Formats: sequence, structure tokens, C-alpha cells
Amino acid sequence: MFSPTKRSPWLSLLFFSAIACTSDKDGATDSGVSADSDTTDDSTADDSTADDSTTDDSTTDDSTTDDSAVVDCDLGYVLNTDGDCVDIDECVDGTNDCAADADCTNTEGSFSCECPSDMVGDGTECRPIWEDVLTIPSLSLTAGWGAVVFGFEGEIYFAPEGDVFFKSVDPNTGVVTDHPMPPASGTQSDWCACGYTEVVVPLDDAVYVFGNWGQVFRAGAWTSISSYSSVRRGESGGAAAAGKVWMIGGRDDGATVQTYSGGLSGTWETRSERYPADFSRGVAYTPIGSDTIYVFGGYNSAGDLTQGASFDTSSSGASWTPTATLPSRFYADDGQPAEHDGKILVSDGYNGLYVYVPSLDVWADTVVPFPEGGTGDWFLAVLDGTTYALGQVDGDIALKRLLNIQ
Repeated sequence: MFSPTKRSPWLSLLFFSAIACTSDKDGATDSGVSADSDTTDDSTADDSTADDSTTDDSTTDDSTTDDSAVVDCDLGYVLNTDGDCVDIDECVDGTNDCAADADCTNTEGSFSCECPSDMVGDGTECRPIWEDVLTIPSLSLTAGWGAVVFGFEGEIYFAPEGDVFFKSVDPNTGVVTDHPMPPASGTQSDWCACGYTEVVVPLDDAVYVFGNWGQVFRAGAWTSISSYSSVRRGESGGAAAAGKVWMIGGRDDGATVQTYSGGLSGTWETRSERYPADFSRGVAYTPIGSDTIYVFGGYNSAGDLTQGASFDTSSSGASWTPTATLPSRFYADDGQPAEHDGKILVSDGYNGLYVYVPSLDVWADTVVPFPEGGTGDWFLAVLDGTTYALGQVDGDIALKRLLNIQ
């Protein structure tokens, strides 16, 4: 983004005599003054003694005519030795006001400033988008089909969707902690639901996981949720709202909306407010301090979904309300949404983070680039109101903190 600096030409002032101005050089203004006087003295004229010889034209003086020109160049130009006004390169001579990190581009009579791709601003000020937090060496986050990343109790938890590891890292100290893998349920013993995605929802002091099995992670230990065996519906969009875990869409019946509440021995409820389209592998998010769930994207037999919908869980008479058409394809495979400054961020896994403004029901024109300028393999998590991105950089896992999006 850039903001060009514009200049206005210097204008000559007109005072007691007539001034003729013409522009005959690029970026230049010429001015000249002409004064002719004829001082015929007729005070001695007498009709009775008329004498033409008394007429004295010698007082006419044409020597006062001045055809010389003073050249004043417009701002952004300078007079060269040939008398021409030529453009000043403000980017070279240092007279521009671009930020130190900005790129300066010279233009005819002016210049423009643009922040680099990893920063935002108008060019006169550039702010970083991402901040390096830490690196976890020699560890792969993309060993399976994707990754599970979420913020919970002061740490970022993460695991590949494969039977590899389950860890967390404290962004403040950099301490990495190993956690037990989810227990086996049948043949399933890893972070996976049919190779795509499971619902992972932190709620209060626990993390609920629903896919091919139902488990809850609390105080560093896993416990099975036996009531989930009758549900068995993966690839749903999952979020927490109104003290419940919400599962929207997914396998078998893509318009079903179900909730779970009550801890380890909780109950399931199938809601009457069905989602307005069948889908699986969509993403769901509830903004901080809100009870409204937003669902975006996913896939169904008719093709990719380009529509989202919202639902106010705090209203007894609420129904699903369609949102603005999506600007890209969104799948849970590419990670869960996050937020920044009241705006929801959704990754498409390729181009970057798309910005949805709930208060206006619009998608911003700006796409926030992934860290390191790379594409894909970056997964978002919200921790204590701050959005982080965890991703693969060469053979290491990198953690970044989101600072600015505009």
C-alpha cells in the first residue's frame, strides 16, 4: 500500500502592472514585463500660433521594454544548466518522507512510498504483521494430513494428524511439554477422523475432541465420553458457545446441528435449527465475548460451499442467517479461524488469511499474508486474546504472533 505525495505549482502574484505568464518548459513558469510610454507635451499648444514643430516626440522611450524571462520551476523540479526544469529524484536525494522500511518509487514531479509485503501501513509508516516468538527445532508438524493447533490454559497445544506426538509450548518461556496421545478407540489411536478433521473445542477447563471417537482432555489426562458412541459424526464444524460444544454439519447428515454439555457424563441434543446447507469439513468460530457462532465453507456433493452463516445461540428465537459470499475456499483441513481487533481471520491454506468483519457482514479487500511469505502449513490459534500462527519452516516448527492486519 502506498500514498503518493502531491505538490502544487508556485503561482506568480499580480500587482500594479500587467504580467503575462506563459509555460514553455516542463515544470516551468516564465514571466516578463513590458512598459511603453509616450510623453507628448501639449500644454504649449495655442490655436493662434499653432506650430507643429513644438510637438516633441523625443520623450518616447522604448528602451524600457524588458523581454527577459525569470524561470521558476514547479515543486518536484529543478533548473538545470540548460535552463530546463527537470524532475527531482526524491528517492535518491533523500527528500522523500517514506518510512525506513518502505520502498520509494520516483514519479514525474513526485514520488510514492509502499510498505513491503510483510508489513502494513501507508508507506510513510510501516508496521510489522507478524512477530517471531520462538522456534522448536527438528520437529515436523505436517507428518500426517494436517495439524491440530489450539490455545488452552496459557499454552499453544499442537499435534500432527497422525500417530506422532501431542505437545504444548508456553509462548512466554518457550518451554515445550509432552502430553499423552488420545487413547485408542477401536483401531483409532491418533489425531484423525477419517483422514480429514475432528472437532477440537476448548471449553472451560477441558478440551473436547469428537471424531471417530469422543474424548475429553483435562488436567493432562484423557477420558472417554461413552455417550458419543451413538453419535459418531466426524468432519463437523465445531465451536463453543453458551457453555456448550456445538457440532454443525459433518458426516452422514450435513445439516445437523448438535450440542454437548455436562462434562464427562454430559448429554447430547439435536437442535431443530438445522444449518441452511449440507456440508462437511467446514470451519466454525465464536468470537471472544460473543455467543454467536460463524460457520464458513466446507464441502458437499454439489461442490465447494461459497456461503457462510451465523447463529446467535443466546436468542431463543434465533435462526441461521447467511453471511456475505466467501472470497475463497475454506476447509477445516487448513486449520481453524482466529480473530484480531474484532475481525475473524480464516485461512484458505494458500493465499493467506481472509478478514471477515462481523459488524458489517463484509469480507475485507486485504488478505493478510502468512508468516515468512510462505503459503500453506500455517495453523492459527487464539490464546488469551492474541492470535498465533504455528507452522513448518524447513525442518523446524516456528511460532509467530500476529501484531497488525491493517
